[in-house]
Amino acid sequence: PEAASRLRALGYVGGGRASRAPGLRPDPKDRIAVAARFAQVSSGEVRGRDAIALLEQVLADDPQNPQAHLRLGYLWLDARDCARATPHFEAAIASNLPSADPYLGLARCQTEAGRPAAAAGTLRRALEVEPDNPVIEANLGLLALDGGAAGIAAEYLGRAVGHDPDLHEARFALARALARLGRRADAAAQARELLSRLPTDAPQRAEVERLLTVLR
Repeated sequence: PEAASRLRALGYVGGGRASRAPGLRPDPKDRIAVAARFAQVSSGEVRGRDAIALLEQVLADDPQNPQAHLRLGYLWLDARDCARATPHFEAAIASNLPSADPYLGLARCQTEAGRPAAAAGTLRRALEVEPDNPVIEANLGLLALDGGAAGIAAEYLGRAVGHDPDLHEARFALARALARLGRRADAAAQARELLSRLPTDAPQRAEVERLLTVLR
């Protein structure tokens, strides 16, 4: 769920690692046009369906462009259309794009399709690309917790908040996982730490305080 916020501003990147025959290299003028289309999307000048149309033009000119596939995948995901998003995430992954972002997008679609085991497998592959990435670890922990594997969840979530102490959703899930394991004191400590990090007017505070009351 937090993957979209991690997407870097997209500049033009050529289509994957596969080499092209010299006669098939794109004309530099075409690259300039593609870069201009990317700039319109990444700057926010063009949004929604218009952004989708622009990126589809990019892929018409450069079908293997991994950054276009990645951004288009997230645009379709934002439009709640995983059927269209999934092939673009898969294409970005197949291009060996050195980023966990397409894996995170694909895992979200797999989760929404009711395929948590597939999503967990995708996220484990993402960790091979970006080891110790707290967003991946947090999502693996949340999947494990939803699946009733509190011990595995606590392990992943503990690592996630260790790498990024301000992943509030992950810390709350960690407190719940520890509570399910009977580690009430550790769970309460995580809940108190979360309260110390949340703004005083954060709406999530009430839910954290309810958990603390149960743990006392």
